[in-house]
Amino acid sequence: MLLTLKHITLYATVATTKKLIASQFGWYYQACHQCPKAARGDITPFLCETGHFTESEMFRYKIKIEVYHAGKCCKFVFWDKECSQFLGVSAIQKRDTMIEDGIDDPLEFPLALDVFLGLEIAFKVKWHPQ
Repeated sequence: MLLTLKHITLYATVATTKKLIASQFGWYYQACHQCPKAARGDITPFLCETGHFTESEMFRYKIKIEVYHAGKCCKFVFWDKECSQFLGVSAIQKRDTMIEDGIDDPLEFPLALDVFLGLEIAFKVKWHPQ
């Protein structure tokens, strides 16, 4: 039903999480200290698209998950606040643990993220038709 709506609509639905999707940058991103935007650059200061400079590394979760409902597939993004609350650990801590274990590729998902799979979750969606 959601896919057939013709107007911007707030909608609640229940869907099952099936698969983690690798984005271009992996499961976390270098964040700005002043806003939720990504901060880019190879060395400090990092610069976000809003024009803020960030002097030190700060990482936030951004996890794309494929979900299914009534035979249809959709992708949702789980942001830092929800991931940190659900996992009980910050993206910085999780990244540091992986580096200590010899894994420094952001495209390699930590096994701890598998807890997101197979869950039946209620989603509140703001639908924007194409």
